[in-house]
Amino acid sequence: MLSLGLSSPVQSNPPLYPEGFVRHFHTAPPQQKIKQQYQHAANLMRNGHTNQSIDTLKALLQHDNDYLPAHHLLIALLIEQQDYLQATQWLDNSEKRFPEKWSLRHLRARLLMMENKTEQALTHLQYRPPRLESAPDYYGLMATLQQKLGYPDQALPLYQQLLLLQPQQGRWWVGLATSSESLEDYKSAFKAYQKALESPVLPIILRHFCQQRLQTLQDYN
Repeated sequence: MLSLGLSSPVQSNPPLYPEGFVRHFHTAPPQQKIKQQYQHAANLMRNGHTNQSIDTLKALLQHDNDYLPAHHLLIALLIEQQDYLQATQWLDNSEKRFPEKWSLRHLRARLLMMENKTEQALTHLQYRPPRLESAPDYYGLMATLQQKLGYPDQALPLYQQLLLLQPQQGRWWVGLATSSESLEDYKSAFKAYQKALESPVLPIILRHFCQQRLQTLQDYN
């Protein structure tokens, strides 16, 4: 998932394009121009300049509305900024342009989830899903929604499949643990929380959650 960068209140905004970029941009072939502009937007995002990244992506799509990666990044940033109205408008445009792209269904589900439309989000994901091997995050969101809606028996086998594909992914272990706990399989839940803590990339908030659950379930060790 993308993360918001916080810049100092006294830090001036960077120029929309670095020195020399515009001169090179005008001399590059059309497709190369689009890729350069997209890469610049991605660099702005990585450096915490989210608003400038959004402006750059909008300008890119006004010039070439067929560049799918720009649609993806723009919508994801708008969702992250909690600008759900603009995210919806751009997503509507993207889905008209690319009606069968599962990656846009994934973004639509994320947006619906953030708007507390959980059942609608799950319905979007269940329509013509891609292969699990090519879209683990898609299925991870599906399992999260199933768990949230009270279907841990459906979420649990999905987490098991995801862990076969990505055994070091701590988020899937947390999901497996919570599903097991919901199904009152506390011994399996305890082991899954332990495995989650072995992941070096587990977010700190999930790490604290796992530690709390292990204390609660310590009798099942």
